[in-house]
Amino acid sequence: MNVPRLLLISLVMTISISLPTNAAPYKHEYLDQLRLETLLDRIKHQNDIQAYTFLIGVTTGIFWSNALMLTLDRPLLFCPLKNMQFSDLVVLDILEKRRECCGEKPVSVGVMMALRTQFPCPDE
Repeated sequence: MNVPRLLLISLVMTISISLPTNAAPYKHEYLDQLRLETLLDRIKHQNDIQAYTFLIGVTTGIFWSNALMLTLDRPLLFCPLKNMQFSDLVVLDILEKRRECCGEKPVSVGVMMALRTQFPCPDE
């Protein structure tokens, strides 16, 4: 199985994991068209807990996908520093800093791009 196919599978798993509990507030929006910057704005300016929960669900799924890649001895999706402690606030800070490159992307793609940009793997 090649890396692009595994990446696609990882993203589909991520979205499916985060949808059941978090998609209800966005029933009138197409989730594949919901932009990362829209969610970040809702969190920052409206203190929108549903947007926050949805974003953290997507991010958690991407972290689990990266862990799966590690266990399958496949190339990682992103390479965080060893012993780095992640929290919701750290992730939100990373996403805010990477808003310029990734904000216009759909949520799952934007989060993935932000993490890959923040934590590139040595062989890239």
